[in-house]
Amino acid sequence: MGLKFEVVVSSFDETLPKDEYSAAEYAKSTAAHKALDVARVLAAQAAAAAAAGDAAAAAGGPGAAAAAAAAQQQQPALVIGADTVVEYREHILEKPADAAEAAAVLRMLSGQRHHVHTGVALVLPPVEGSTGKKP
Repeated sequence: MGLKFEVVVSSFDETLPKDEYSAAEYAKSTAAHKALDVARVLAAQAAAAAAAGDAAAAAGGPGAAAAAAAAQQQQPALVIGADTVVEYREHILEKPADAAEAAAVLRMLSGQRHHVHTGVALVLPPVEGSTGKKP
């Protein structure tokens, strides 16, 4: 499609209380928190770049117009967040800590009925502060 994109890792700590969510709701909510986190970080970066561009323009230094244009390019049109969780026997499984734990989880799930849920969230920046437990 010719879209330009950048992968930005969220710093959201995936510690939502699992007993308050179904596995599918947990994946959706975590995806939303991740997308909002990334959108806030990118908005802050864009604001800082815009301020730098404004300062350069006010100073009338060389490249002031280019700095202002670059600042406007910083803000993405869309942030997509995603999270995938495995549900086994009505429990949400945590991400394995290492390769040995991942192998143990795969052995446990092998031949057993389990569900994989992926939540996807779309955020249209700019993003103001957000409150509430479940976005």
